[in-house]
Amino acid sequence: MIPYKAAIPILLLTPLAIWFWGIRKYDFMTPRAIPASELRPDFASPVNREIADELAPLAQSPPETETPSIPEIDPGDLMVSPGLDEYMKDAHLGAPSLLNLAQRLQYEGQLQRSVLAYERVLDSTPSGGTSQSEAEAALVALKTSLPLWNADPAAATQIKVHLGTARTPESLSGALATLSELIRVSSGNLCQAEFQIITSPEPSQPLPALPVAMWLTMPSEDPEKPSFAVVTVAPKSDEELNDRLTHGLYRLLSRRIVAIDKLTPPPPLLKGEDPENAIVNKLTRLAWKQILETPFQSLEAGPPIENAPGEEPSSDATENGEASGEEEVAQ
Repeated sequence: MIPYKAAIPILLLTPLAIWFWGIRKYDFMTPRAIPASELRPDFASPVNREIADELAPLAQSPPETETPSIPEIDPGDLMVSPGLDEYMKDAHLGAPSLLNLAQRLQYEGQLQRSVLAYERVLDSTPSGGTSQSEAEAALVALKTSLPLWNADPAAATQIKVHLGTARTPESLSGALATLSELIRVSSGNLCQAEFQIITSPEPSQPLPALPVAMWLTMPSEDPEKPSFAVVTVAPKSDEELNDRLTHGLYRLLSRRIVAIDKLTPPPPLLKGEDPENAIVNKLTRLAWKQILETPFQSLEAGPPIENAPGEEPSSDATENGEASGEEEVAQ
């Protein structure tokens, strides 16, 4: 039996000896490297699975919305000659559908039908946006490669352009030749211009510019009934005469299309925009056909607003480039 005084030291020293023997080779001065596996969370654990399930709905991306498909327009029987109102019944499908149709027809070599589809973008869909600009640019390139719609000049309908001015007929000859050619080309030879110059006496006082009043009628109309709209242009120089008369003609034709109210009217010209290009590429042949079939004097349209003497043109007119040297007045 171990004496009491010896047992106590043995009990104290034995654990210390075991502890010392166990840690004698340990390096307590160098930090221990933690394995990467111990740093990664255990996603397979039940707790992490529960958290992941709760967060999963929040992390899901929103469902992708499908881009609406553009309706396809039937090009029709390509062996049959189209009419000027071709694809009019499909215009409600929108400008993108008409543009796709026009591009497909152009690719297949059906240029006449392609031009008609581009024209429907201009005269049968809401104005604004890039579709009209795209169609107009395509028409500029295509029209020069096609013959005029009406191959028989004798079958063209005459439209009478009246001009009242103190200028001499000789000074107007160049501008009238330009107007005549623009009307012929823009209408596809459906229309030919006839000019009537009404010469007024020269003003007693010199004017900065001799104005020219313009209005339109058809030969079948009663000459005693005046046209309901007149555009007056006042070019500042002879060099500006051609541009002003062309701009005035565009405004008169646009007003008729608005009054007929069957097609989308062409947009007002912006400041600096070429009126010759506008007449050829913004006015469709279907619009010309409707103009020729509708007597101007039968159109029930209110007269345009006349600016009071000394009144400045409206801001809208100035922004559209229509206030420089032109005024539209009622008869």
